[in-house]
Amino acid sequence: MPPGAFIPIAEEYGMLPDLDRWVVKHILAWVSRKPARQSVIYSVNVSGPTISSRGFPELVAVELRRHKLSGSILCFEIAEAVADVPAASFLVEKLAALGCHTAICGFGQAAGSYSLIKNMQVDYIKIDGSIVMGATRNAVDLTKLKAIARVAHATDRNTVAEFVESDETLEILG
Repeated sequence: MPPGAFIPIAEEYGMLPDLDRWVVKHILAWVSRKPARQSVIYSVNVSGPTISSRGFPELVAVELRRHKLSGSILCFEIAEAVADVPAASFLVEKLAALGCHTAICGFGQAAGSYSLIKNMQVDYIKIDGSIVMGATRNAVDLTKLKAIARVAHATDRNTVAEFVESDETLEILG
């Protein structure tokens, strides 16, 4: 079943934190079965309700210890449209203390995007795919892309670009 079929149901019934916990447990169990899998960073989207629940970092810590894995193999992605910025900042701090990476995903669409960088010490800024794809077609998106890259560089954040689907786009990002 594709995620688009069950995630709305999980959201409707308040089960997103359970789903997020399930994902962490299963990813770490899967990674622990083959040492070669430990050389990759796995991205995990974190839902809004999980951000607001205080027990998530503790679960991550327990599972990392259980499977004898480094937190550096995980990157937790927080949506740019996060409603509870103080809770998200707290989560980012706790996950960083475990050695995990963090990212703001879908960056650049909302007006308040830049305040997130100021308030959350994430490792990565994941640039929204619509801006990346638009950068080859219009000056506004290209200007946004360049501005995001400058801010990321100035604040010592790495960037990840969504929807890089052509050599032309890759050349712009290069």
